[in-house]
Amino acid sequence: MRGLSVSSSGIVYPDDMKLLKQVYDRICRENHVEEGSKDAEKIAQAAMSFFQAGVFDEDELMVGLGEFIKRRS
Repeated sequence: MRGLSVSSSGIVYPDDMKLLKQVYDRICRENHVEEGSKDAEKIAQAAMSFFQAGVFDEDELMVGLGEFIKRRS
């Protein structure tokens, strides 16, 4: 897989969105978070924040979002 990145303009490319959606779906499923809920919205926002901060690896995103969920509990 190619190295993922965000352009200097802040654009997230289709492959990047695919990765973020996969991570989002997995995190929601594993934590029994209903799609469309406020919690799901917060997870999506956190995923984008991690990504914009330079976290492009699926495993690192999963760990970061797992910690995000723990802190919110």
